[in-house]
Amino acid sequence: MAKIFRYAAALLAACLAVGSVMVRPAGLAMMLPGMHTGSAFKMAAEHRYLVVSPEVREELAIPFEGPVMANGPLARSAREASGETGIPARLLWAIAMHESSLHAWTVGVAGRPHYFRDREQARMFLASLPRNANFDIGPMQINSFWVRRLNVNATSLLDPTTNFTIAARILRKEFHRYGKNWKALAAYHAGGGCITPRGRQYAQEVLELYQGL
Repeated sequence: MAKIFRYAAALLAACLAVGSVMVRPAGLAMMLPGMHTGSAFKMAAEHRYLVVSPEVREELAIPFEGPVMANGPLARSAREASGETGIPARLLWAIAMHESSLHAWTVGVAGRPHYFRDREQARMFLASLPRNANFDIGPMQINSFWVRRLNVNATSLLDPTTNFTIAARILRKEFHRYGKNWKALAAYHAGGGCITPRGRQYAQEVLELYQGL
């Protein structure tokens, strides 16, 4: 699939516009048959695409930012969290890119992300989950383990600034525990300080995004 996107980028490199969508030489990311919306955003980020097709934008609506870190609401939230904790804003951005495709009102359940058009829809979905459900919230997909461990109101994590700030505090704690290496990122991903076999791959994917920003 990555080859398809590279070929598409090469084909569109000389174009300044495709239909109603303006693109730069980096190319256009589009939905392919069977592709999940989040996967399309992730592919766009990994291959430095600067825009996505109307179909993707329509499904996720606002607030979409990225993959370039500019000065939108989510980027400002990431920088504010960085200022408080010392965690690089670009690292927070890379994690959010990987976790939620930079969509503020994302709730993940059993590994499947649910994207909502506004905070109220996301809040209602959260309220409908079983009491002991395992879920992830917001742009940084903070796991319910941390919600309970830190005694945080789950709905408050639908606020991007709160979400980035709590996530940055968790990351800071894991960096103190493991040092500035892949294990800290793996522990953040797993929740509860655990490191799973998937953790190393996750950390590598995040760092690749981080290095490309």
